[in-house]
Amino acid sequence: MIKSIAAGIAAIVLIVGALWVRTNLIESGDDSVAGEENSVDQGDLDDLRIACDATLGSACPSGSDRLDVEEMLGAFSTTPVAYDVVVAPSVVVELVEQSQTALVSFSEERTPVAVSPVVLATAIAVDEQVADACGDAVTWTCAAQLTSEGALRPALRGTDDVSGLVGAAAMTGGFLENASFSANALGGSAFLGWVDAFGDARATAQPIQNVIQFNAAQANAGVELEATGLPTVTSSSRQVVNLSYPTPLAFVGVVAVAVDDADPDAAAEIGQTVGAALVDSGWRGPDGAAPGAEGVVVPPSFDPAGDDGLPNGGTLFSLRQRL
Repeated sequence: MIKSIAAGIAAIVLIVGALWVRTNLIESGDDSVAGEENSVDQGDLDDLRIACDATLGSACPSGSDRLDVEEMLGAFSTTPVAYDVVVAPSVVVELVEQSQTALVSFSEERTPVAVSPVVLATAIAVDEQVADACGDAVTWTCAAQLTSEGALRPALRGTDDVSGLVGAAAMTGGFLENASFSANALGGSAFLGWVDAFGDARATAQPIQNVIQFNAAQANAGVELEATGLPTVTSSSRQVVNLSYPTPLAFVGVVAVAVDDADPDAAAEIGQTVGAALVDSGWRGPDGAAPGAEGVVVPPSFDPAGDDGLPNGGTLFSLRQRL
């Protein structure tokens, strides 16, 4: 009788113990018990506060704040800093870092999840002038020269937009004949004269569309990212512009970085999701492979690990202040 009671108690203890293990370890997602690799919990991702560059549009994560360049600078130069992750072109991350006003640090891993070159669209009406000045291959130096002479009237987005800022940087690099120009080059009399000419560039939200819509009456050239410029050209029924990729090729790469002590693995997972959405919306993948675009000449694939054809973030910060 005593043995039967003891056996019953032992069975109850085993059952209770098994239920405790199931409830507190296995069902709680303890990977050490389940024998699976550790991974970022989706709940952790949902709790992260994300600053997303407005240029990325609908590819920004749900619930993130879409910030332009000015807002991005402000977000990380005042306390308390409200974000755990930044998803933006790497030049924006560098600009914030090197602005001398940032109160945070960003994680070092910055492999692009999507890339887009900077393109130049010129009106067919100026074909002859462009051909005479540039020959078969358009360069940023040639485009800058034509702008100085007044032959090109380029439209760009404002410098609070990444597309406008890097477009202005590519044109300025062309004028200075040095894509990696330093902030020191922005104070000379030659540059100030260039700013007077370049400062007349028409600021618009849709540079290439402006040229097409108004048949070059306002601006006869447009500078923006391929991700938005190429679809504008290919979808238009009016063939009034030539799209080119001036050399040296300039491009931006989108990265996701953790802020201060936030989890860089979580930032990387967010970046992969954003990258996939960007590719679906017209950006190139992280390998830089050229997209297929019927009737439009695109450059060969390029290596996003190479030179991006742009000055560093500190110089972009200074350029933005001068323009």
